[in-house]
Amino acid sequence: VNTSGDTYWFMQTGRDVWQTKSIPTQAIHTYGVIDKSFNSVEWLAGLIYYISVTVFGIKGLLILRVILALSTLFIIYQTIRLFTKNHLILNTALLFVSYILATRTNDRPETFSYLFIAILNYACLLFIYQKRLSPLFYLFPLLFLIWPHTHPFAIMGICLFLFYAGFLTKEKHFDKQNYPKYSTFLIIFLSSILLAFSQHK
Repeated sequence: VNTSGDTYWFMQTGRDVWQTKSIPTQAIHTYGVIDKSFNSVEWLAGLIYYISVTVFGIKGLLILRVILALSTLFIIYQTIRLFTKNHLILNTALLFVSYILATRTNDRPETFSYLFIAILNYACLLFIYQKRLSPLFYLFPLLFLIWPHTHPFAIMGICLFLFYAGFLTKEKHFDKQNYPKYSTFLIIFLSSILLAFSQHK
């Protein structure tokens, strides 16, 4: 498997988490520095990498890479379908996104963020355009609970969710648009953001 050199660092962190049953606070594998204080914001991704390799061997990285990439592309495909059913436009847009994504689809924690951002974007746009909550919405509190331990792009997810919440609030209260499950959206939004910020340490 052709992978990033950083992947082995992430797997090492995952192994430390598995063996010690705790989140690392010291960079015990780093040499030449006095202060080894270490805040691992990607320990969960490292643990997933470590378990994948433990179960499936080094090919576990490839399996995980394919699952994350195809899942992200599927969600993006569903998002594009919200705007057009034209197969030529759909396929062209998907090929373009696939090409861009292929350059960044490797064994690094950012691939989890790509999937999480795609899910968040799709679910919010579906609510805006079709005024119905996707079942994915009910996973958002869990998603925002684990995202800060998977990759730092969690802050982008928070900003994106805040943008959509602000837009929907404006539509609801100022433009008088009817969103039947707006209260449910608001509860999920607030609980997700609170869970995300509760992980700040």
